[in-house]
Amino acid sequence: MVTFFCRSCRFKYTPRTGRTDPPSRCGNCGNVGTVEKEPDAEQILRESDIFN
Repeated sequence: MVTFFCRSCRFKYTPRTGRTDPPSRCGNCGNVGTVEKEPDAEQILRESDIFN
C-alpha cells in the first residue's frame, strides 16, 4: 500500500488504483510537482539496515 503526501499542504492520500508513481498534481491544494511517495515502515527499516 502506497501513501502519497503533498509537501505544500501536508495532505496525505492513498490512491485507489494501486499506482506507485505520485500524481503530478495534489488532489487537495492543486499544486503541481509537490506530491511525493511517503516511505513506508518496511522501506525505512531496510534503509537503516543498509547504513548500520
